[in-house]
Amino acid sequence: DTSLQIDSDSLSLEDGFFFAWSDVELRNGEARGTCGQAVYMQDDEVAVMRDNPILREDDFILTGDLFNLHMENGGLSSVYVPENPHFTQEKRMGDTSYTDWLDGKVMAVEFENDQPRTVTLIEMATSFFNVIEEDEFKGSNNVSGDTLVILLSDSSISDIRVTGGAQ
Repeated sequence: DTSLQIDSDSLSLEDGFFFAWSDVELRNGEARGTCGQAVYMQDDEVAVMRDNPILREDDFILTGDLFNLHMENGGLSSVYVPENPHFTQEKRMGDTSYTDWLDGKVMAVEFENDQPRTVTLIEMATSFFNVIEEDEFKGSNNVSGDTLVILLSDSSISDIRVTGGAQ
């Protein structure tokens, strides 16, 4: 279930809307979000996070200026970041750490069974991924374009589609 957890008494409820500010924590399954202000619209199953929002799940971290989180049947179905999204995933191999990242002007992440399945980046989209196979670093990929659609399977990239200005 979706719940808002905060470190202070700054929570109010008004006709199906939950308002929280100052050290807000939002949890949904394994995903954990923190921010300075949040509104949850119970009937629409939508949460809006602002004031330094950060969303974490396992080794994924998403930041941006504002998040719109859409729930469905108690689970996270999508996250829309309309400004300054930055997505990172850290991979470890022995003592070495590798960081994959995504940037763009706008980002949408679609979830299936509480796992990210599709990431869409719009305008000045850039991705950087490390290729690790059988516990061995094989290289890295840097892809950019006007729009990137990244399909994920088991937390790994299965396909990248680039539209406009591909590099």
